[in-house]
Amino acid sequence: MIASRPRPGCQARGRPPAALILALGLLLSLTGCPGGGDDQKKGRLPIPPPLGPGPVGFRGTGLPNGTLYVAAGNEGSADLYRAKGAVDRAQRLTGGARISLMSGGRRSLVIAWAPDGGPDRVSAADLTGRRRPLPGRTLDTAGQAPEVSARGLVAYTQPQFTDRNEDGGTRVLVRSLRGGPARVSFRSSTSDLNVGWTSAGELMVQPIGTNEIVVDPAGPRRRTIDVRLSAVDSFRTSSRGDTYALGTREEVAVIEAGGRQLVFKTSWAPVAWSPDGSGMLALQGGRLGVMSPTTGRVREVARVRGGTIADAAWLE
Repeated sequence: MIASRPRPGCQARGRPPAALILALGLLLSLTGCPGGGDDQKKGRLPIPPPLGPGPVGFRGTGLPNGTLYVAAGNEGSADLYRAKGAVDRAQRLTGGARISLMSGGRRSLVIAWAPDGGPDRVSAADLTGRRRPLPGRTLDTAGQAPEVSARGLVAYTQPQFTDRNEDGGTRVLVRSLRGGPARVSFRSSTSDLNVGWTSAGELMVQPIGTNEIVVDPAGPRRRTIDVRLSAVDSFRTSSRGDTYALGTREEVAVIEAGGRQLVFKTSWAPVAWSPDGSGMLALQGGRLGVMSPTTGRVREVARVRGGTIADAAWLE
């Protein structure tokens, strides 16, 4: 990394003449010096002004705790919104982000988005409040369906194509939120693949349309979970080790950490776990609710107007 150089006058050598000191003092009071000023000395950055409300509105009680992040908008043009408590005060955080999917850790959010209309890229959102969440930190300029582990690893997929632009399978890449290069952890011959993590940090993969979730697919502890559904569309594992699987026929299976499976008939689709694993964030059209993993019952917490919900995440 190339270090930035201070402007002339910010680091003078020796003792300059008094007249020069006065001139430099006047110049720096007008232009500033890199690293100067109380806010900059303390490492603070100007907080960006809030965006307008946008085309999407929300109403409802919101989550009982934590922070709700919602990707919502017109089809193919979802932006990021954040709410703590009542969702009618949700704040729009991005404009023109075109978010497709996202995954939240306890205090991190990784997003697949395509602001220029091209292929999805994968970014770690900036949640400090000092900058806009996106572009954040780019993890890969081409990636889909990111999933964050409890240990701060991100798995995501990269569809592959042959020289004739035919289906060439999928690569699963893993990289750390702390930095470092991505590594290929698994290769699949199918292009439709979900990825996830166990609560212990093992990679999980699932060919979309099958009812099998494979744990540690390229490792010595490879094993398969046979889900009691005809086919699985998506899945995620909680901090407690329970896994939900969304079926293709309005049904949800919860595979408990001990192996027991519960199946519910429901039109609600879970999209994320609560940080403590006690509930699932679920969607039904323009409605958002909290689903019980033991009964399948849902308590509505929000409704959206003026758009649709693409994805949601529940952070601490």
